[in-house]
Amino acid sequence: MKGIQRRIGPGRPRGQVSREILVVLRRNGPMTARELALYLQLTVNVAEFTCSRLASSGDVEVVDRVNRAWSNRRVSLYGVAPKATGCLPTSFIFDEVPAEAGA
Repeated sequence: MKGIQRRIGPGRPRGQVSREILVVLRRNGPMTARELALYLQLTVNVAEFTCSRLASSGDVEVVDRVNRAWSNRRVSLYGVAPKATGCLPTSFIFDEVPAEAGA
């Protein structure tokens, strides 16, 4: 008997929290799950779970493990993986304002 085979495919579409975390990390640079939770007004558990899920799918990567005053242990600093820039909307990828928009 063969083992269970995983179906390879596009999978379920990203949820709103996942998209928001990717956008915030792209705009602001690496952040901890707690900082993301505070920024997006989420619970820390939701931010940690979503970041770990995004990291396992390869969309987010742990850039560093850092010390923070509010933690007794080193915490993960998450950043957008190069693979994930293709799945972000182009309006979020380019942070610059076009010249004609400012005039």
